[in-house]
Amino acid sequence: MSLYLMIALALPLEPPWLETSGVEVRHLYTLDEVVARIREAKDDTWRFRTEAVLAIDDSQRLRYAVVTFHRPWVEMSDGVRRPFWMARWTTSRYDGEARHAIVERYADARECPALLEVLAEVEDLPAPRPDLASRSIPDPTAPTQLRHVPVGYSVTFETSGAWFPDGSMTTYTVTSDSQSPLARWAIDAETALADCWRLEPPADLRLDEE
Repeated sequence: MSLYLMIALALPLEPPWLETSGVEVRHLYTLDEVVARIREAKDDTWRFRTEAVLAIDDSQRLRYAVVTFHRPWVEMSDGVRRPFWMARWTTSRYDGEARHAIVERYADARECPALLEVLAEVEDLPAPRPDLASRSIPDPTAPTQLRHVPVGYSVTFETSGAWFPDGSMTTYTVTSDSQSPLARWAIDAETALADCWRLEPPADLRLDEE
């Protein structure tokens, strides 16, 4: 047995954000419909002002999840619009007979301050560096299969609100396997927000098209 295979077998590969137990399933979909709905949740920026997206892809077991972070607004009694943070968690589960369930849940930072802490923590993640001249990897002598074969599920985080050290703005997208600092943040974020989710969006939410 190769060293890589032994390492892979020893690693916990259960993805975060795929739990759907205890939630009433109202609709069932085909796999193609699930993928389309997950993509729609990820790209639905015009309604909820999406600021960042966390996507979990466990396609080998036909499981997907997307957590989108938003800055919508509410209108106060004085007519002033106040922005606030919220998150929408969309995930799927297999319900047999080639049908899949879609579950959506919402978290409001006004009720759950942990949401703001999770967003702050992602800013402290170490940024990946390109590996072109073999100067940025921790051990350039490590066997290639230990450096370039992904382990487990994939995690993607993207946001348009990123900055270079000189102050110039950029978009930021990173995809990693299940053993990266990004994956560990995703696991910790799921735990931190476990008690924050509701089946309906905030009642006072105002969408951009209104």
